[in-house]
Amino acid sequence: MTPQLQSGVLPYRRSKKDRLEVLLVKKPLSQNWGIPKGKVEAHLSFHANAAKEAFEEAGVKGTINQQALGSYRAMKRRGDHEILVEVWVYMLEVTRVAKKWPEKATRLVRWFTPSEAVRLLREPFLIEQCQKLERQHEY
Repeated sequence: MTPQLQSGVLPYRRSKKDRLEVLLVKKPLSQNWGIPKGKVEAHLSFHANAAKEAFEEAGVKGTINQQALGSYRAMKRRGDHEILVEVWVYMLEVTRVAKKWPEKATRLVRWFTPSEAVRLLREPFLIEQCQKLERQHEY
């Protein structure tokens, strides 16, 4: 089975209290928190596609690292069948949060500390990246 290629971001920022936070999203009826991501469009690079998804799903813009952190594979349910997706993940340092964005009505968006995100995420690769982010930003 050939995977559907997707790209997404792990959005992070420093809060006003200088606390590191990561942004997670979920659909209102879902129990699962995740990252903004979507199918790679042929006319966009993977990191540009990831940045586009970050704005569409979560209303965030910022500085994206053009080097992927890595990728993970997962099965996604599409109606009555499953598809294999391969998600390439990029770091996005959030510099702007919009008041309105395309999928605002269909997504829950919340900022968490990396350790809170670790408890909420199910994907081992994303958990590992949140743990690394927290270690890198400790002082």
